[in-house]
Amino acid sequence: MKAAAAKGKLRSGVVLHVGDSITYASPYASWARAGEGRTESDRAALKWMHAGAGDDTDGWYLATFDHPDGGRSHTACGGIRSDEMLAGGKQHLPPLDELLEKYKPQAVVVMLGTNDASAGREVGAYRRDMESIVGKMLARGIVPIVSTIPPHVHKRELAASYNEALRDLARRLQLPLIDYEREILARRPKDWDGTLLNRGDVHPTAEQGGATPSSAPTPENLRNSGYLLRGWLSVKKIAEVKQSVFDAAGRVRRASTVEELFRAAEAAQPGDTILVADGHYPMPTYLEVHADGVTLRSESGDRTRVVLDGENSRHGELLGVGQCSGVTIADLTVRNARTNAIKINSDRYATAVTIRNCVVHNAWQRGVKGVAVRPEDRARFRPSDCRIERCLFYNDRPKRFEDDPSDTAATFGGNYVGGIDAMYARGWTIRENVFTAIHGRTGEARGAVFLWQESEDCVVERNLILNCDSGVCLGNASKPSDVEAHARRCVVRNNLLARCPQEGITAVYSRDCAIRQNVIFNPATRFRRLIRLVHGNDGMVVARNVLVGAPVLMETDSRVELRGNLTVP
Repeated sequence: MKAAAAKGKLRSGVVLHVGDSITYASPYASWARAGEGRTESDRAALKWMHAGAGDDTDGWYLATFDHPDGGRSHTACGGIRSDEMLAGGKQHLPPLDELLEKYKPQAVVVMLGTNDASAGREVGAYRRDMESIVGKMLARGIVPIVSTIPPHVHKRELAASYNEALRDLARRLQLPLIDYEREILARRPKDWDGTLLNRGDVHPTAEQGGATPSSAPTPENLRNSGYLLRGWLSVKKIAEVKQSVFDAAGRVRRASTVEELFRAAEAAQPGDTILVADGHYPMPTYLEVHADGVTLRSESGDRTRVVLDGENSRHGELLGVGQCSGVTIADLTVRNARTNAIKINSDRYATAVTIRNCVVHNAWQRGVKGVAVRPEDRARFRPSDCRIERCLFYNDRPKRFEDDPSDTAATFGGNYVGGIDAMYARGWTIRENVFTAIHGRTGEARGAVFLWQESEDCVVERNLILNCDSGVCLGNASKPSDVEAHARRCVVRNNLLARCPQEGITAVYSRDCAIRQNVIFNPATRFRRLIRLVHGNDGMVVARNVLVGAPVLMETDSRVELRGNLTVP
């Protein structure tokens, strides 16, 4: 996004809100204009985006102004579809191109699709229109902030498919995403109709359950007023984009010694880049990045030539991210970690972390660990939109007791070791990585990829998992009482797994997940767990996979769709 934003000559702080009647509605702007419970950082972001100015710099005003043409504002129109936004003309609303040219915004919050769904438009047509809308913004250097649409009481499956297309678009283009549907379902998984949305209607509620669109954003209020939830989410996401994109001019800090590396991380300000010179860095202790939008990478771009080595570290963990968002770790090696090589401290609000083109070597608990969110924070925060891509995870040998003093015969038997392990993950993408030789002491290591404890809308795709005890695990049999499902709407697709004897791809306590188009090779299987479904897996789709060794192993009574899978003995 920084590269895209650098293209345009745009007006500072102008953020448009483009959409249909859910945007052209005064309750949407209520919290931004005069909401209770706004923090100093909220007020600073709102001042930057000209909230309350009441002119053509104030996107909230432009979105909710009652235009004389009727049924619309300057940037939103009741009943409009995505194709009509592109073309213009509905209630005389100008085409999108003209709006972008006239107002020259730095960013645009766009929510379209509810009327497309009402009209029954095909997902492919909707996807193409949204790609065109986003493309027009990116071509001008405008940052698109894409929002999913709320659940549609009359077109639930179609609206859900639209939202999956939007999530995929945001992942591919690395766009900021407001996942309004997911936020609604997280708060009201079964009773959103009549609480966060008006009963039998597609519009959010304004006043409901004692909450109003301008109420303080407490967990209780955010599960009662749909417009409060949407307005609050938009302010927060715009503030995040401001900080990570527009404020992130940043300086370059260089490090060629361990001492310089620690000083650079401690001094880093939002948007800074830390360039590490080629060399071997014996880490004396844990190193943490704690400023938004920081990039930590090797200066050469060769991941094998910068090695952060924890062999003699005082701490079990080597590298972490805490109390910030938008951090990127790239093009380096992290090795010899007694516990976690790279830790995403989601108990301290780390989110939107990217780990790209790294080597994780000899991590004796986890290569990447995303820890549990504190119970009191779960209604308002989840580690979201993390990306782990094009990395290599490997160990030199099976784990031994001496590698990790906490993993004993009385605890995990020397098998508490894995690749990526994340809890409460939302919208993560784990793609194009290689995992190999991750083994527990007795061949019972955890998954190369392990997502659990209410992880949602994650994609695991195009990974190569070779000669590991376990492959991809959506959940496990250990489910806390406050966890309804380990994984929801997660997709495991187009991966190649070979010789993972403990389990290939396993789902335990999942909801509406999919395992598609994977190849799992284990002809000498003893446990016959190439694809294994255990306990509750309602809504699971297992389709077009190739299994060499054994068919899908069903240890569930749930409703599962099996389609087009090929089993080779």
